[in-house]
Amino acid sequence: MSNEGIKFYFSRILLSSCDTLKIAMKKISIVILVGFLALAWLDLYVHQLPRGFCAQKVISSIDLRSEWEIAASKNKEKAKEILSQDFFYLDKGTQAYVFLSQDGQYVLKIFKQHKLHPPSIASSFIHPKKEKYQKKKETFCASLDGCKEAFLKFQEETGLVYLHLNKKPDLSKQVSCFDKKGEKHSIEIDDTVFMLQKKADLIYPTIAKYMTNGHEKEARELISSIFDLLTTFQLRGVYDNDPNLKRNFGVINGTQVIQIDVGTFHVDETKKIENNISYVIAPLKTWIAENYPELSSCIQQPG
Repeated sequence: MSNEGIKFYFSRILLSSCDTLKIAMKKISIVILVGFLALAWLDLYVHQLPRGFCAQKVISSIDLRSEWEIAASKNKEKAKEILSQDFFYLDKGTQAYVFLSQDGQYVLKIFKQHKLHPPSIASSFIHPKKEKYQKKKETFCASLDGCKEAFLKFQEETGLVYLHLNKKPDLSKQVSCFDKKGEKHSIEIDDTVFMLQKKADLIYPTIAKYMTNGHEKEARELISSIFDLLTTFQLRGVYDNDPNLKRNFGVINGTQVIQIDVGTFHVDETKKIENNISYVIAPLKTWIAENYPELSSCIQQPG
């Protein structure tokens, strides 16, 4: 065989080998991709949380903070006593699940954790949204700072009984929580972020109930309590990003108004917040004028 023939022969072998290698690499790449997608699907399936309430959704994933320990020691024995009873699903908000105590006197608010991080390891690679989850955690922690301020400085005005912010041994207690379907969940309460608060009735329905039953005196006392609370907040530097009387405030002990949503609670006692009472009270004023005009005289802001 001539030299040219030998060269041609080996070049054909080399080209054939390259083609074979390319095909093999493509096959390997496809196998790796399919394998990764299969593992990702399996990971998502295994880690998929059930709909509704479950313990996995409230186990804290927030780093410990020393400043949150201030609130942990107050009212511990009272909290243990309250948490010895069963709790039943009442509602859920953007940040927490709400359960009502068996005696109807308290609510247990357990903060959601499952939306603060990707649902699985695989999903964090498939949909990398680290900035999104970091922002959620920052907002969540700011909300807990507000809860701490409310608990330490305004227990009477918020009805807060107990606050647990750090995932660490504190009460050493399992709490029985029944979900919307009536299924029982035993929650290691120290592993969660939670608050205990006095059960309050919403302001609008309470005024309506008093007026329907001929208790105008109680309705007027309730409205007066609203002004007392808002004035206290104003003088002590409390400001709220969502001061909605219809859903974020409530009534205990018949006529005492408290703020029940403290997630947007902020305090700066070095200054008095400019008067925003008229703004907060305006929707209630309109509602009373339309439904109970006889109460209009007591809804006027004191001069």
